[in-house]
Amino acid sequence: MAETTTTTTAPAPKKKRSISSDLVASYGGAKAGQAQASLAGINTQLSDAQRVQQDLLASEGYQTGSSREQRSMRRSGEQSISNLQSQAASQQRIIANPMSRVDAKTRDIVSGAQFGETVLGEEGLGRAGDNADIQSGMAALREQAQGFSGAEATARREQAMGGIATNTQGMSRAMQAQLARSGVTGGAAGKALLGVAQQGQQAQANAEQQLFIQGEEARRSGTDRLMGAAGELSKFDLGQAAKEKNIVLQSGLGFAQLGAAERGAKLQADASKAAAASQAAASCHTGDAELKMADGTFKRIDQIKIGEELELGGRVKMIGSGEADAHIYKLGDELVTATHLIEFQGRFHTVSSLGFERTNLPTNTIIYPIVTERGYYITKSGILHGDLLTEEHSEGLNWSVRVKSTLG
Repeated sequence: MAETTTTTTAPAPKKKRSISSDLVASYGGAKAGQAQASLAGINTQLSDAQRVQQDLLASEGYQTGSSREQRSMRRSGEQSISNLQSQAASQQRIIANPMSRVDAKTRDIVSGAQFGETVLGEEGLGRAGDNADIQSGMAALREQAQGFSGAEATARREQAMGGIATNTQGMSRAMQAQLARSGVTGGAAGKALLGVAQQGQQAQANAEQQLFIQGEEARRSGTDRLMGAAGELSKFDLGQAAKEKNIVLQSGLGFAQLGAAERGAKLQADASKAAAASQAAASCHTGDAELKMADGTFKRIDQIKIGEELELGGRVKMIGSGEADAHIYKLGDELVTATHLIEFQGRFHTVSSLGFERTNLPTNTIIYPIVTERGYYITKSGILHGDLLTEEHSEGLNWSVRVKSTLG
């Protein structure tokens, strides 16, 4: 019979679970879900507002009317639709990039975890169970745990029974010779030979029992060795996984510490710059100015806190209060300082340079300077304002939703 060779091939290494992906799914998924729910409500409101506006436009009197009330109705409807479209766009941006709404520390941890996973690579620290030699050894132990194979049991049985048969035949011939010499014949001789045959049968039964016991012992021994080896492999692989997780998490926490230090330094620098700018040119609102928040609501500037998020402008980085050192100007329903910047025809200009009316308010009026993440924000009047650090006449404004200024 030709010999057969069995080749054991190690299985492909199992793909490691990504800690950074789990973090993104957990934190980003929550933000995306909230944005989806909010967007559904906004779209319903937008659809209703557009339907009302279309119904009004279909009215001849509304289209041709030129009274202040009719103009106000048109502007109010347009502004309501514009606000809802702005809110919808904001929620869509969150859905497209939900991690942008997660706090900076968590984003740093995710970035650090991604870096750690990149350094570890697909194979990581390796697993004993992925090694071809170890897999081959484990396969041999699994065979041993089955006890004697069919071929081995047959061979052992044939060997044992062959020996018993040979021994029984020899005893039978010796007995026959002895009986012949003694002159024993007939029933007495048959009885003596029957005893030899019975001894042979008992020997065969004893051999079968012994083979069964040996097979069970081999199976138990193989099972014990297999379980021991499997336990050691599992212990080793779990240790490797724990080391990998620790490396990834330490990388994430390291990034978070660095990020916090960088943000702290930047906030301090921005605050110093803002303080200097505030002294040089008090570009601010009075406390009753209402700024548009990211959720579409409006809030007085004297009630806004650092970290809150504005529509278009992003997070508030600095806000303060102090006495004005220049004249106060009237900008529609808003009161601002002379050097306050607003957008007009794609560029920022001071209100004094645009010819707005100067008020009689004293120069010690309390004003509120603000610094935003993107350098601009919108108020209830629909005007786009530059913050304390925005440069006059700056171009290439980076707001994502085009806002119609009331100056246009």
